Amino acid sequence: MKIFGAEALAGLASGDNIVHGAVQIGAAPNAIRVWGGYGVQVIDGEAYLGVGHHGLVSVSSGSLGGQETGAELRLSGVDPDVAGGLDLRSLRRRPVVLRRLIFNGTGSRLLQAAVFTRGRVDRVEIEETPGGSSAIVITVEG
Repeated sequence: MKIFGAEALAGLASGDNIVHGAVQIGAAPNAIRVWGGYGVQVIDGEAYLGVGHHGLVSVSSGSLGGQETGAELRLSGVDPDVAGGLDLRSLRRRPVVLRRLIFNGTGSRLLQAAVFTRGRVDRVEIEETPGGSSAIVITVEG
């Protein structure tokens, strides 16, 4: 069960809040930390790098045939040459923490940064668009 503060609940009910996601892959000191906004956001004393509109976290958790599905992380707009040079295999089986960030309506104040789910990297793929950019897709099993 997720517990939200009174101000976050009121903003969610009215539709005024801005909701983003943040993800940590791996453990310190080599953890990768990004969030769906711009700039650097400090959460629990750790700096998360903003990926702006390129980052998308779609959580598709649920149960299918008794087996729980996890979440999918997508970083789009990646240059194909850069994507091809990354060692994505090294991410497999690394621990993942997904957080839901709730900001006030102007986005100027972080109201809550709650852990949404924890899991491990299951698959890492590169989706390429001919003549365009690539997307890195990470499937998290929870």
